[in-house]
Amino acid sequence: MVFVKALMRNTRQVLSKPILNQWLNMGEVKMELRAGHMKALPDFFANISDPRRPEERRHHIKTVLAIMTAAILCGMKGYKGISDWAKILRKQARQRSRSPKRDQ
Repeated sequence: MVFVKALMRNTRQVLSKPILNQWLNMGEVKMELRAGHMKALPDFFANISDPRRPEERRHHIKTVLAIMTAAILCGMKGYKGISDWAKILRKQARQRSRSPKRDQ
């Protein structure tokens, strides 16, 4: 039998956040995306067909996939982490990953 005692009282609460405090992010490879990276990402997804119904398509699928990929490359995990990361993007950063047809 093994007993484990948490080193912090609120360990579960701290570790279950979608974005961990900086001092807890150790050993994980992260990437800093520059403007050129964000502009290039949608092109990787340009040939993917969109399975959503037309009324559900607020943004191009390549834009959605580009933002999700960027969030994951920056260390976000899970849909909540990806969503939180996307919400804090500045307007200029969001525009870099948008396609001109439907997203502007």
